[in-house]
Amino acid sequence: MTKSIRSRALLGAAVAALAPVGLLTATSVVAPAAAQDYTSGALAGTVVDQAGNPVAGATVTITSSALGFSRSVATSASGGFRFGALPGGSYDVSVSSSAGSTSESGVGVSASATTNYTFVVGAAAAGDNVVVTGTRQNLDFSNTTTGLNLDVESLVKEIPVGRDLTSLTLLAPGVSLGDAAFGNLSSIGGSSVAENVFYVNGLNLTNFDNFLGGSLVPFDMYKSVEVKTGGYPAEFGRATGGVVNAVTKSGSNEWRAAFHMNWEPDSLRSDSPDTYQAANHLDERRSFDTILEIGGPIIKDRLFVYGLAEFNDNRSADAFYSSHTQNVDTADDPFWGVKVDAYPIDNHHLEFTYFDTARETRRTTYSYDDTTDTFGAELGRTVFTAGGESFVGKYTGTFTEWLTISAAYGKNKDRGETLPSNTGNYVQDSRGSTTILSSQTTVSVTQPRTTSREFYRADADLYFNLMGDHHVRVGFDKEKLDFSRVTVRTGSDGIDAGGLAAAPGGLAYIYRLCGTSPRCDGMPMLADGDDYVELNYFNSGGAFYAENTAYYFQDEWNVTNQLTLNLGVRWDQFANFTADGSQYIDFDKELAPRVGFSYDVFGDGRTKLYGNFGVYYLPVASNTSFRQGAREYYFREYWTFSGMNSDGTPILDTQLVDWPTGNNCPFGLTAGSAGAGSASCNVTGDGSVQNPLSSISRNLEATKEKEIIVGFEHHLS
Repeated sequence: MTKSIRSRALLGAAVAALAPVGLLTATSVVAPAAAQDYTSGALAGTVVDQAGNPVAGATVTITSSALGFSRSVATSASGGFRFGALPGGSYDVSVSSSAGSTSESGVGVSASATTNYTFVVGAAAAGDNVVVTGTRQNLDFSNTTTGLNLDVESLVKEIPVGRDLTSLTLLAPGVSLGDAAFGNLSSIGGSSVAENVFYVNGLNLTNFDNFLGGSLVPFDMYKSVEVKTGGYPAEFGRATGGVVNAVTKSGSNEWRAAFHMNWEPDSLRSDSPDTYQAANHLDERRSFDTILEIGGPIIKDRLFVYGLAEFNDNRSADAFYSSHTQNVDTADDPFWGVKVDAYPIDNHHLEFTYFDTARETRRTTYSYDDTTDTFGAELGRTVFTAGGESFVGKYTGTFTEWLTISAAYGKNKDRGETLPSNTGNYVQDSRGSTTILSSQTTVSVTQPRTTSREFYRADADLYFNLMGDHHVRVGFDKEKLDFSRVTVRTGSDGIDAGGLAAAPGGLAYIYRLCGTSPRCDGMPMLADGDDYVELNYFNSGGAFYAENTAYYFQDEWNVTNQLTLNLGVRWDQFANFTADGSQYIDFDKELAPRVGFSYDVFGDGRTKLYGNFGVYYLPVASNTSFRQGAREYYFREYWTFSGMNSDGTPILDTQLVDWPTGNNCPFGLTAGSAGAGSASCNVTGDGSVQNPLSSISRNLEATKEKEIIVGFEHHLS
């Protein structure tokens, strides 16, 4: 584990009117706003008269087009208004005042973003009816975050884009595709693919085992996806790359259903050229998915439900010159998820999301003859597991115009196991060139390898005026992380070292020749040229625990009508524990300031100069706990043998015991073993947890990034 400190300076300019109109509509090209939470957004603006003077005391009313609720506020002395904690969607806005009235339909609000409008009201002449003289959408001057907010439903109708989360994130400036060896993942802002964090409806889905991606949710369930590439406020953390924040679809006052079919036949794909290792001309990829969506009101204006079920049939095949094998992978596990929204009384919102991403990929391996380009007998089968059940519940309540409170609780489960179906022992002949004598070609199996994240958080939004308008957002969140991982030798010998393995593990058998292997050094009972066999036992792992805690403060301060300051600080705490419960990581002083400014250069809502300075910290992956603090048995016994069984395993004769350089055996590996206390083993791990402090730096610090951003935007009509 090393400390990483990187500084990143970015200079960007955006002229929104130069983009195609369809793109602007589909992607809602609005950078994520400061001081908005994961699932709700805000609508803000100003009411002015024909001369451009602010209109105080005007009544602004918004009505949700899909959910039916309404809210009203009065404009301040500066003519400003703001609605927070709004579910993403379309709203109708009406303004009434002594200076006139106006209305606007279809005003869009996105999660974690602020939509800004200027409403101009006035009368044509004395005695005439009040008429609208102008409505204009402005740049968001509360925001110093860089990135992109995507309306996925509109996007897929107008722009061809891959049907996966990575394809969406690649639309954001400063995002590139990472190394294929680490999966189909994005590098955001120049960071590695293991420095990002992923949320769905406020639930952190990031794989905290190794930080490579997160739980997979079907593409058609996304309503919006935002990518924060930099400058994100103090509420967001645990990433030194980017934040990918998704919101799923929800039910509305109108029942709707949709049926999708996605077919990708192999015949429409082209093959890559062959390489030294891979026979790419034999590659096969095909997939067929059917998705059913349905949503609507259980109680109109009050209770809504949305559900999605996905059924798939996927197959891929790859052939290899190097191993003379072909792997055929199949997967057909369904996905299903549900979102429930309730508005029991006005200004109070309850939401609950549940989905199950558990799935298996089944691999069958065949022999491959590259001289005839044909496939032969089945060699073995392997199952790859992934996913699990997840849920999140959230409450948001607006109690007054100056106070909103929210709280959330949820769990996310995932797994990543590789399970060979052949439980036979791994047998290797190392008396010359290495040869595998058994049908089992996998030396070890990892089961379980599961993660479980439990989290809870609370947030409060306060609005007040003190030398300008303030929106203060404060909160905390805690994650409790459980990681279970045990790796054992394949086989069914029934060896269970003190309950360390989920199921009794096996032995690997390695035939050796004295004089060609250093293993017989110090064994006076062997002479050069003698055959013997090594019984190799490995069992490493346990249950590991970690905690991530954060407190944050963020103030969006509108100092003047043209200048906004974002002043925030985040306090991260990271704690990791070994398999015996000993804490070896205790990072509790990780203070991360977030300071930004946004300036309306000409005061017309069209030209924006902004900047941001931020510090970000990355937690310690739980895979480090496995490597640093696992309970591990790893030792070898040595035997003479009188022959081989049909599966290649040896017919044991006599154990080589009490040799001068031998170690005491933790226990016996067979019924005839000398057992514990006998100096007859080569021992690397005796079942104890090593002291991790002996192998890490005393002045270790959390991975850290410092970032400076300066940007300029101008909106042409």
